[in-house]
Amino acid sequence: MTEQLPSVARADADGDGPPKRTRRPALSCIECRMHKVKCDLTELCGACIRVESEKCQW
Repeated sequence: MTEQLPSVARADADGDGPPKRTRRPALSCIECRMHKVKCDLTELCGACIRVESEKCQW
């Protein structure tokens, strides 16, 4: 006698499931990412102005 797998088990074996999430691109400048501070997303952000950093790069 052959056993049949339930349909749920076959669906898992096929790799069906929740879709994989894609990573969002980083919006903050490199300095804010390194220091883990909130970036205000302007040309020369407020955090870089406060520390007088000329390295405000995207």
